[in-house]
Amino acid sequence: DGSNHNTPLIHNNCIKWARVYLFASKYCECNRSAFAESASLLQDGLALIEDNLKWSSSVYFDLVFEMTESLARMKFIIGDIDGCKIANDELLLRAMSIKQKLTPLTLQIEIQITSKVLKNTTFRLVLKQLNVSYPR
Repeated sequence: DGSNHNTPLIHNNCIKWARVYLFASKYCECNRSAFAESASLLQDGLALIEDNLKWSSSVYFDLVFEMTESLARMKFIIGDIDGCKIANDELLLRAMSIKQKLTPLTLQIEIQITSKVLKNTTFRLVLKQLNVSYPR
């Protein structure tokens, strides 16, 4: 038969490696200076899991949710408001309980406040001088 008997092994390896990436991203985050690296590790870890399985499989859901939640937070910290909003919107869409929605809702408020501050012309000029990118 043409079925792939290694599929469970492949999925288990994806989960293990995604967890390694999550752990490494937390290590970077704890150093308080490697936030961009943390975001990159989270994106790489999420890329290991097939898109059609990320949110549909109970095997992956908790891991993907935690990684996406961390990614949204890291994107916010490094000033990638658009990337943060994309990850956060995904969390709000996928959250299955009020408890799961608390952190994304809090972050959504922070995004709204930051977006209003970024509309201030003086603040934008300061960011430009610091070579910090901001959403248009």
